[in-house]
Amino acid sequence: MFPDRGVAGARLAEYLTTYVDRGADAVVVTLTPGGREVGEVVATALALPLAAVQEAPSAATAVLVDDGYAGAGAVVAAIRALRAAAGEVVYAIPIAEPEAPAAAWEEADTVVCVRTPQQAPAEGWYAGAPAGGV
Repeated sequence: MFPDRGVAGARLAEYLTTYVDRGADAVVVTLTPGGREVGEVVATALALPLAAVQEAPSAATAVLVDDGYAGAGAVVAAIRALRAAAGEVVYAIPIAEPEAPAAAWEEADTVVCVRTPQQAPAEGWYAGAPAGGV
């Protein structure tokens, strides 16, 4: 669990420096409102622009960020949409159950996940989040 999405975004940005150079021809793309909070921190840390998935930004690398695994359908659709506009798609989330991002592994070029606890805590991935929520 993370104390909040800001802390989760900072940790995720640290992990992403292995895959995306600061200020590179890349864009951070967010999938959900909670992902936007995480994405803002990642984009700032990596000196990259921020966009929503509906904007289909053009860059060499699209870093799809969310605050947790949004489900196979949404993630696969977003990755496929970004693939049309970017040469490489990195799917990046701060936390998910180990088997959760399996569909993303098949679609994205790289999957980055900071923590993979065996199961979600009843209180959610973030302190103060509703029970069962991300």
